[in-house]
Amino acid sequence: MKVIFYILIFCLFLISCNDDEEKIIPSLVGKWEVVDSYFYTNSNQGICFSIGDSLYMGLGIPFSSSYSSPNELRRYTKTSYGEAMKDFPGKPRIGAVAFTIKDKAYIGLGKSITDEKEYYKDFWVYDATSNSWDSLTFEFPGDAVVDAVAFSLNGMGYVGTGLKANGLYSGEFYQFDPQYGWGGKANMVLPKAGATTFQLNGTVYLCFGHSSYEDCRDVYRFDPKEFRFIPLNSLLPDKYPGITRSYASSFVLTVDGQEYAYIVGGDLGLSVAPPYWYCCRYNYLKDEWEETPSMPRSRSHVTAFVKDNAGYVCFDDIVYKFVP
Repeated sequence: MKVIFYILIFCLFLISCNDDEEKIIPSLVGKWEVVDSYFYTNSNQGICFSIGDSLYMGLGIPFSSSYSSPNELRRYTKTSYGEAMKDFPGKPRIGAVAFTIKDKAYIGLGKSITDEKEYYKDFWVYDATSNSWDSLTFEFPGDAVVDAVAFSLNGMGYVGTGLKANGLYSGEFYQFDPQYGWGGKANMVLPKAGATTFQLNGTVYLCFGHSSYEDCRDVYRFDPKEFRFIPLNSLLPDKYPGITRSYASSFVLTVDGQEYAYIVGGDLGLSVAPPYWYCCRYNYLKDEWEETPSMPRSRSHVTAFVKDNAGYVCFDDIVYKFVP
């Protein structure tokens, strides 16, 4: 029988809270490593997706103008590390979204790298089989937004939330059918941008971000049959101090046969506070959040993915690996 020691950790980087507030449960399971990896995004605020056994990364702001293109797309496999694919044909952008259905990736939205007022609502389709791009013939029914979220579930794509060019936040979510196009619409309880999504045991969760009023601590479970987001009661505003963030990333790892979602990086979207290195994980069986080891360096808008049940976080030319 395992004996679990609960250690109360006081971290200076956590948001200050009252002594009577309930603290996040510390687990501190796992460790971070700085790795000399072949995973180099060479950009910030780009996109990442997987098709089959291949990982693709690209777009965003190149950290070195002499090293990569803002429309670059690279593929990583067990035998090919950073192979250049055909460049993204749309305008260079940051804050785009990506989702995959079968052997195709759908990339769109975002805003211009050079013009703060230029927002996009176009979508492009990448065919991994032929390494080719086509513009999506079905026009996105929502507004042009940046920092939205997207995910795939049961052969459908879902895109929603984000920040509009006029400074307003979107709470709209749309469903995409690769045969019939966009259809269906759901509305978030609170419009937001800079959220993150993850999938545990076949269920999609959406959490955090920021809105017109506050940095958001809310978490939702997506119900595809009802096409709605169900608020979870475990993350009330004052229950887990220090967890609030925007522009975080997430990955899912299996520990002792159970899936956990790990939240890494991010910042306070409505403040001038520095990015977070504080990390946590979600235990969906208990509907609880647990503290995990912090990243060696704080960052937001990072690229995160999983390889061989280890989480990787990339920004600029730095790669961190998390082993649970």
